[in-house]
Amino acid sequence: MTQSQFATQYGIHLGLTMFACMLAMPIFTPYMLNLGFALQDIALAMMVMAVTIILIEVPSGMLADMLGRRKVFLFSLFFGALCNSILLFSEHLWHICAAMFFWGLSQATLSGTLNAWFVEKYQRLQGNAPINKGFAKVYGLSYLIGASAALCAALFLAFADAQVWSLTSLYQILFTSSICVFITVFIRTYFVVKETARASSAKSTNSLASQCLAIFKTCKQIEMRRLLIILIFAIPVASSIEKFWPALVENYSHAPVDTIAWLFPAMLAASFALNGLAAAISTQLCRLLNQRLGLVMALAHMAKLVCVLLLALASSIHMFLAALIFFYFCMGLAQPAQQQFQHQLSHDDVRASIESVTSLSTRLGGLLGTALTALMLSYTTLLSSWLALAVLSLVAIILCCTKRLNRAEPQQLQAMPS
Repeated sequence: MTQSQFATQYGIHLGLTMFACMLAMPIFTPYMLNLGFALQDIALAMMVMAVTIILIEVPSGMLADMLGRRKVFLFSLFFGALCNSILLFSEHLWHICAAMFFWGLSQATLSGTLNAWFVEKYQRLQGNAPINKGFAKVYGLSYLIGASAALCAALFLAFADAQVWSLTSLYQILFTSSICVFITVFIRTYFVVKETARASSAKSTNSLASQCLAIFKTCKQIEMRRLLIILIFAIPVASSIEKFWPALVENYSHAPVDTIAWLFPAMLAASFALNGLAAAISTQLCRLLNQRLGLVMALAHMAKLVCVLLLALASSIHMFLAALIFFYFCMGLAQPAQQQFQHQLSHDDVRASIESVTSLSTRLGGLLGTALTALMLSYTTLLSSWLALAVLSLVAIILCCTKRLNRAEPQQLQAMPS
């Protein structure tokens, strides 16, 4: 099997996982509202999910390195299906809090587990393509499949007969469909994903102390430290826009929420499709810039700043949505370069752990963006808060342009052994 063929297979597998997630995730909040829960109740449930992810993110990566990536990934699929099952029968606040707890477990154990497996096997196969090219194909396919799930959900909600089915029943059909896909991916993972025996060097990292030391040594590298800082400063504006743009759409449209409910999963579908396209273009940028990965990330973050300005200047819902679509496209430009960079700096024994560390940095950046937005809304408008958060991205852009992150040849960066 060639590297290209393997990337295609993994992209389909990861895409099916995203398909299961995207059937359910866009409707969490509207489903809870439809059940009669107050915004304060939903905020509490979402806080439970966020805290769970932050606490479990890095330990799950360490478990994946020590016990096996496939095992942890299977647990992720189980937790996702369990969350949806609880939501089907939710009546009390503790029900939705429990569901979001298991969703947090699912997302924390999902991040990076099979990506580490993919990188190790990809490097052993026939071919000498850079990792970013493999990830571009993986994310191109997986985002396209994930987008189709959100699109299906949008069309289902838009055209389902409201006289025959209640809105709650429609949401529950989507949750049930998501459970079925999770089960399918679980079975496929069990029989298709085969982990080879770990190298003998892995035996030295079986203890928790040595594993933590190996992670610390990897994160101590100057390039890795800068990458983590970049994520924390680049994510806040993106996180705020992703969370709060629906509030502005309601203001621009002057229409009842029920009439535009289909728009939210539809935009999520568009974002996933555009992320896939951006991943393919990012690979070409890496090639044109001679694998100077920092410059690729800098260009992506600068393009996002342009999008923030366009969102602030939008005078109609059509202009706003067009700017938002362009913003989603720009978000996908940096991912293949970032993935290649972090995996070049990671040893096989801690690859999943480092994936979890970078994911944690992303989530911390998201929490920072949400907290700063909430604080600034007491003094200014939502659009003004986005412009203020965009200033933080300048720190990330400056770090992306440093020489340490722009070696001409990708193999010059050496992973620190554990």
